[in-house]
Parts: sequence; structure tokens; C-alpha cells
Amino acid sequence: MRQYVEELQALDRRATPENPTPALSTIVADQRALGFKTLSVFVRDCVRGRCFPIDLRVRKQLRDHGLPKDEGLLVRLSYALHKNPRKLARMFYEADWW
Repeated sequence: MRQYVEELQALDRRATPENPTPALSTIVADQRALGFKTLSVFVRDCVRGRCFPIDLRVRKQLRDHGLPKDEGLLVRLSYALHKNPRKLARMFYEADWW
């Protein structure tokens, strides 16, 4: 598992605006996953890679603010604004939770 994580970390260091989430894209393809949220959290926490985990709470905030629900696009937009997408996702998660 450690080698797999190291490979994902190496991929993530080669991220580009055209491919902003290479670690996440690889693990999704490897697992043939349909729901990405848990994998995004793994990439965020274990790989320290680029992601924007979207759960129901985040999805609601994105919808309420008219933002896209495409994780790759959200990562690209975050970096275009020189913001850490993980921190922005956390802000959306914590917003309006009452």
C-alpha cells in the first residue's frame, strides 16, 4: 500500500491545469469507482493530493451558490485563484450546517 501511495503522490506532483487531479483520476480508474467522495478523502488525507471532496453538504452549498459539481473543474478554479482546493472544500462543508 505504501508503494501505491508513493506512486499517487508522484503523479500528483505532476498535476497540470489540464489534468488537475491525476492521483484521484488514477485511483478512480483503478477501483472502477462511481462515487468519488471516499476516494477524494483518501487522496486528500493520505496522498495529500489535489481534490475537492463533494458530499451532500458540499453539494448543497455548491448548488446554492451556482457553482459546478465537477471536482476536477473545482480544483482547476481553486488553483487559478491561488487557493488550496482542500481548504475551500472544507469551507463549503462547514458552511450553513445548522
